[in-house]
Amino acid sequence: MDVWVLPPSTGRKGRLRLTKLKVYGGEIFFKGNQERVVVAAHSQKEVARITGESLYYVRGYWCETGNPTEIEKASAAPGELVRMNPGKNI
Repeated sequence: MDVWVLPPSTGRKGRLRLTKLKVYGGEIFFKGNQERVVVAAHSQKEVARITGESLYYVRGYWCETGNPTEIEKASAAPGELVRMNPGKNI
């Protein structure tokens, strides 16, 4: 399922452009446990801002996912972290 939305900024010369959201997945620590999370964002830079991690960390340890379940869940809430196993090990 492709989701097209306006990015938070405009393109060059003030023109608005549509960009495709990508779904990135990675691991974070939540309450002392490592958890799989996904986020729908326009870029790795935006993922870094949302997660609070450095861009270096996101580029090294996060990737664009192809898992249909992860894509569906993250696309339903663009710009928000989505925990894939909520409640597990908590």
